[in-house]
Amino acid sequence: MANTATSIYTSTNNAYIESSETFTFTGDFTVEFWFYGESYENANYTFLYELGDHTTSSSPFGVGFGIYQDLLYHFAQSNSGIGSYNSNYVIPGGDAPTGRWDHFAHVYSGGRFLLYMNGVLRGVTGSSTIKTYSGKLRFGDATYITSEGHVGYYDEIRASKVARYGNIDIPSGFLSSTQTTGRGQNALLPHHTKLLVQANSSTTTSTTLTDQTGNHVATVYGDPAHV
Repeated sequence: MANTATSIYTSTNNAYIESSETFTFTGDFTVEFWFYGESYENANYTFLYELGDHTTSSSPFGVGFGIYQDLLYHFAQSNSGIGSYNSNYVIPGGDAPTGRWDHFAHVYSGGRFLLYMNGVLRGVTGSSTIKTYSGKLRFGDATYITSEGHVGYYDEIRASKVARYGNIDIPSGFLSSTQTTGRGQNALLPHHTKLLVQANSSTTTSTTLTDQTGNHVATVYGDPAHV
């Protein structure tokens, strides 16, 4: 479960966590994480995570997920079949959330993206033929515009090649490589999970984070801290 006492703290607006390797998804996938915001560099845009370059106009495509003003938002290039998408979901309290933990899940399922916040579906993009999405996973300061960073905490980051969420309860314990309980559609099996970063006692205290699947490495940049 997310906890500011044992999490990854992006202590400056230019801090971010990035996978050392490229992830390529040729079908459904889910990227999920807990986030606790403290402050935001830009009042209009905040990228919570990116997969590659979301502005690329040719395959493989990139994608981003975050907050536009006070709305949950999906970022993508129109050539990917699904351009940037306004969920029209106004985040409670207005603007990007601060002072609380929120669980976010960005799900690609059958050629469309679904946006979840705290276990509730908050937006569904239009659909297209299934595309390939590829790139490094990055959490924190975006590559798109360097003035859209934030200060806050990340915990329980998981990327998997399955459209896991479907009206599911908010995770109540540590995420793992498998998950079959809850109301989510599609069981998560070990071979589905491609990256799992937990900021707990087994996480290293250097600039390299431990991937609990044992397959990849995630690196911190810009002076994030493990707390």
